[in-house]
Amino acid sequence: LGIDPTGRRIRQLNSDLALRAGDYEAAAQGMIASLPASVRELGGDEVVARIYAAMTDPAKAPQAVAELERLLAKLGPEGWVVKVWAMNWFTRLGRNDLAFKAGDELRVQFAGQSPVNAWSWLWFPELHALRRDPGFADFVAQLGMVPYWKKYGPPDNCELKNDRLTCT
Repeated sequence: LGIDPTGRRIRQLNSDLALRAGDYEAAAQGMIASLPASVRELGGDEVVARIYAAMTDPAKAPQAVAELERLLAKLGPEGWVVKVWAMNWFTRLGRNDLAFKAGDELRVQFAGQSPVNAWSWLWFPELHALRRDPGFADFVAQLGMVPYWKKYGPPDNCELKNDRLTCT
């Protein structure tokens, strides 16, 4: 429908579909193909391959997490999309603390603009564990989402009490 089938968004979608189907190798290859050239030059291919390998073998998670942290530390503003994906990857690897850290970096980076996706990735099924984390309420409050929910109601599977969001 007019979208480049080799573009980042379609490759990311296909990767997400492969991941949800349990095909971790195809998911990894799709994400690698989606990486910006600047991230690939920093060794992003290997890092992403290790992340997806760790999703099938939890013993590999500590190394994958450490490598992802090192990669993120090297990224400039153009690497924002990798930070978005990192929120998902850290959450899937059991490191909500690092997912929030990546999110905080994005929040600061996006402070002067309105991201097109309006933080839509926070509602992906893969981030369910992050939404259930007690730190999620503080994170979305810092994003300025609470006034919207006070007016229109909280997101699905969440409750807003005393200006604090709790998700199940």
